[in-house]
Amino acid sequence: MKTNRLFLLLGICLAMGIACTKSTASDDETDGNWVERSTLDGSARSFAVAFTIGSYGYIGTGLDGNNQLLSDFWRYDPNTNSWTQVASMPRGRHSAVGFAIGDKGYVGTGTDGLNNYYKDFYAYNPATNSWTQKADFAGAARSRAVGFAVGSKGYITCGWDGTYFKDMYAYNPATDSWDTEISLGGDKRVGAMSFVYNDEAYIVGGTNSSGQAATDFWKFSPSSDTWTKLNTISTVSDEDFDDDYTDIVRTNGVAFVIGDRGFITTGQRVDNGSYVNKTWCYNFATDRWTRKTPYESSRASRRGAVAFTVDGRAFVGTGINTGSPFDNFDEFLPADTYEEND
Repeated sequence: MKTNRLFLLLGICLAMGIACTKSTASDDETDGNWVERSTLDGSARSFAVAFTIGSYGYIGTGLDGNNQLLSDFWRYDPNTNSWTQVASMPRGRHSAVGFAIGDKGYVGTGTDGLNNYYKDFYAYNPATNSWTQKADFAGAARSRAVGFAVGSKGYITCGWDGTYFKDMYAYNPATDSWDTEISLGGDKRVGAMSFVYNDEAYIVGGTNSSGQAATDFWKFSPSSDTWTKLNTISTVSDEDFDDDYTDIVRTNGVAFVIGDRGFITTGQRVDNGSYVNKTWCYNFATDRWTRKTPYESSRASRRGAVAFTVDGRAFVGTGINTGSPFDNFDEFLPADTYEEND
């Protein structure tokens, strides 16, 4: 048992006349730095979508401070730290999904917040700065689903329309068609997070169909059409590595990849509704998580934010706390040492 091992360790330390403490993930809380970047030129918002095409990040849709649906879209250039407005989507929404396949961005599903759920699906072409409606999503209309792209296809799974889902469908832009895929191996859920690495997708967190925090963690491999269960994000083993894993658990957070590591940050606890600023780093090679510098409290913990990565640089912004939504963006520098409020 973990407790017995800890007592034995403390006893050995006392017998040797030295001071020692059990190492925890908190040792890493100064690894990584958050740096303020240009505020979004458009309205502050929550539950927007984001994707990356080439050397630009894109963000759009969402819910403004007056609970009005947004359809506008913005392009971020990391090299100039500036925003440019691009063509708006044909219909506003929030809690949709967005991803990019090749040189186009795709947005679909979502809700108007009045118990109307969407399954329409659109492609954005930056070359013509225009949106084209595509084949409707093949599953049930839903909000707060998970969307990601692997290779030449996009995928949508999980979500909610009053009931919970874990079915999955793949979109093929070459044929403008959807195919049914193998369902997520674990719990149905809403508000989960996903990231993609080496042509495999990872789904973590969210709220399951029992209204509890989803702690199962899964990897999807399109090449074999299989789901693989990874280490649970809770303290379940007799080893030390997962002692603080309950800090990873959240819903409506964001996820991104920098280099050979995955990251999650922001979001909200399922058990008490409190907001989360803890940042965790996932090692794909070892299936282990390490805590990193939290999203800075001066910029406020939040849920319903967005994240995108451009040329190996990750940006997190928008979202909402208990009051008004946000329009700020920050870049996370995982190799830098933490410096307060820079």
